[in-house]
Amino acid sequence: MLQVNRNKISVAEHERNWHAYLRLPHLQKPQGKRFALCISDAAQLISLVLYLKEYGGSILLMHGGTPFEAALSTMEEAGCAGLIYQEPATYFANHGSAAVITDNEAMVYQFSSGTTGYPKLLGRSWHMIQDEIASYNDAIGLSAETTPIVLTPVTHSYGLLCGVLASLSRGAEPIVVTNANPKLTLGLIRDFPDHIVYGVPAQLQTIAALSHAQVKLNRLMSSGMPMSVRQFEQLGQTGSTLLQQYGCSEAGCISLSTRMKSVHDLGLPLRKWKVSAASADGEPLMKGTPAELVAESSELKVRTGDLGLVHADGTLTYVSRLDDVINVGGLKVYPLEVEAVIALMPGIKENVIYRGNHPIAGDKVRCLAVAEETIQPEAVREWCLKRLPAYKAPLDIALVSEIPKGATGKISRRQLELEEVVQC
Repeated sequence: MLQVNRNKISVAEHERNWHAYLRLPHLQKPQGKRFALCISDAAQLISLVLYLKEYGGSILLMHGGTPFEAALSTMEEAGCAGLIYQEPATYFANHGSAAVITDNEAMVYQFSSGTTGYPKLLGRSWHMIQDEIASYNDAIGLSAETTPIVLTPVTHSYGLLCGVLASLSRGAEPIVVTNANPKLTLGLIRDFPDHIVYGVPAQLQTIAALSHAQVKLNRLMSSGMPMSVRQFEQLGQTGSTLLQQYGCSEAGCISLSTRMKSVHDLGLPLRKWKVSAASADGEPLMKGTPAELVAESSELKVRTGDLGLVHADGTLTYVSRLDDVINVGGLKVYPLEVEAVIALMPGIKENVIYRGNHPIAGDKVRCLAVAEETIQPEAVREWCLKRLPAYKAPLDIALVSEIPKGATGKISRRQLELEEVVQC
């Protein structure tokens, strides 16, 4: 059925888990109830998710490493009936002050990342997710013989829905990797040459760097955050096929590029979506002007908060998060554009562009960069001034040993704006 690291989980073991759940009082009649799931064991989590889906229970996905008190508080905030903590038999009913909510239709809930504001509770019905999975499998065009190797947590929709459930739906047997040792992943890639690896850019970059052309990489799927130009170039040198899926917490996967042409390539929308670009301020759009992407289906309309282009052939190009655009004296600066220029500078290993406050211009362009010791901040600015209009060149440049990232490898520009960074 599936595999976790090197451990095979058979259909028989999955069925034994279900029989055990039926003997637990809190799981005997799950229909209409919301259950917060904080479980580290990936096999147990997947089995319990499928059980609750079958019997009409709603789930709130939570990272398995969440401390108990935090998990309990999140469960109460989401109106769940209770929290299942680490083991299916370990259940804590909701006796808090918040009301317990009953769902008329089984849902999958998660809180947004909070990188662009306070985390929000978001939910989608299993009916909507099944439609997404069918559309996703039509678009990706993989057979059951291609083995999915899932590096991203199955507590997130990317890993659970696209990596695991979509794979099971097309008859494939996914391998979920929870062991942090990349040698295990490389061994699995070697053992299953017809594979697709699901990861975020940083994970894929690590695998590519360690393969040293001794392990052939077949298909690499990226999501979760935009890939940098350097990462795209490094992964391209492996000879593997690069794929990228795009979506948001409210809608799941919206589009898929089955052969990336650039870091901005979002491919075509899944058949369930119609995607358009709408001016956020109501002004008419000129051809080729970035605007907010709006995804619409028969059940949902989502303003993604991302700026992009919709081309004549229906393909999508990513430009920036709407909240990340820097307004320098009325002129717009898109961070990815500046990051791409700086990434081409010899000696630069990684960089991020974000907004700072300027006493006159309103915003200013700031930069954090990881670079070789010989690089100085002035040299980075001079490099930019030769290749970009002056207003796009960063005024503040800090050279650091590491750029702060979240648990999933994401960089939060909003968090960088809030923090005072001391220039090195």
